[in-house]
Amino acid sequence: MKIKVAVLGYGNLGKGIEKEIINFPDMELVRIFTRETEEELENYINKLDVLFLCVGSATDLPKAINRWGKLFNTVDSYDNHKNMEAHLSMVKKIAETHKKTIITATGWDPGLFSIMRVLFESVLPKAKAYTFWGKGISQGHSQAIRNIEGVVDAVQYTIPKRQAVVEVKRGLQKQFSKFETHKRVCYVVVDVGDPKEQIEKEIKQIPNYFEGSDVEVNFITQKELDKKHKKLSQKGLVFIKNKNVGSAEFKLDLKSNPRFTASVMLAYARACHKMHEQKQFGVYTVFDIPIGLLVKKPSVDKL
Repeated sequence: MKIKVAVLGYGNLGKGIEKEIINFPDMELVRIFTRETEEELENYINKLDVLFLCVGSATDLPKAINRWGKLFNTVDSYDNHKNMEAHLSMVKKIAETHKKTIITATGWDPGLFSIMRVLFESVLPKAKAYTFWGKGISQGHSQAIRNIEGVVDAVQYTIPKRQAVVEVKRGLQKQFSKFETHKRVCYVVVDVGDPKEQIEKEIKQIPNYFEGSDVEVNFITQKELDKKHKKLSQKGLVFIKNKNVGSAEFKLDLKSNPRFTASVMLAYARACHKMHEQKQFGVYTVFDIPIGLLVKKPSVDKL
């Protein structure tokens, strides 16, 4: 019996689920719901095992969980690190009250990188794990810009600062500010007549995404954006060093950020389905889920 899944949201992430599900033969994609067809989800109550929420974290995802998490088991890629505690508290009430299994903040960061930070710091407890994102386009930050009134389209590149990377790899244990570790370069298309100065100010003040960061905003045409800034590649690094023991690192070099994130979400959908069948209701993150639940059946030869 295949796991019946559906997708809410048909942006890059939703399209990634659609493309990558072919690699998960134990799942069946029942339907993709867009903003225009979202209301029809009510016709699928008790007909889906897992609903993927592929909408923006900044504003849309909390609303989607509040509505659909009461009716379906869900998996999402919520990425607002600073607001995670409040987010989990809100989702916990929904999941437990309505006896649903909700797995949130999956993907590669939060997600796989979260696991590696905990793993590295658990085996090297006197050292700190550092994370660097990029160079590449951040889907969440780009969407946060597109949510601003007057913005037609936008992409945001996250670029690690070389000095910070060098210092970390030398073994320096330091509390860096967001400004010291990364530069955020934005390319933005706006409606004709909208005040660019005001939009730039709004971008730089978006809490948890841009506020306090080194931000550069460039206004360009839609034609230029489509021609030069539509690649979906991304990179990332988690690094830790103990001068007496050694160092460890986990790197990703992604040709398609959304397709990789989609693949992670699909694996966690397996876990979501298994857990719900075992009546494990509530909200879960990658920290709570045994890795064996991500595959159909763990193989001893992987040990």
